[in-house]
Amino acid sequence: MIGLYLNNVEVPLSKGSYSEKLSHYQITGETEAGTNRRDLIRSNILGLSVQMYATDTEKATIEAYNEETALTVKYYKGTTLITWAAYMDNLSCNAITDGEWQITFDLIDMEQ
Repeated sequence: MIGLYLNNVEVPLSKGSYSEKLSHYQITGETEAGTNRRDLIRSNILGLSVQMYATDTEKATIEAYNEETALTVKYYKGTTLITWAAYMDNLSCNAITDGEWQITFDLIDMEQ
């Protein structure tokens, strides 16, 4: 099952998709002895990369979400609905035809 909701509004993904990615928050550096050090602060930080096609109206809605400081995100992982707080980043809108857009963006976990 595929389904994505931002602030409880379904994102039209009939011609789109999302992919889950996990990242780490880490600090790397060098000790006084010259050895490398890696401090893993947080692992498995959730993120989604979204690719979709949209009308002018849907594009305006996505652009409004991009201006918000936090979004409630719901998406299906298999048959399980996952809910978390995120922000939107890397929004890109490319015109395909008059009134149709290819849109990509990332959703990043707020607790990063």
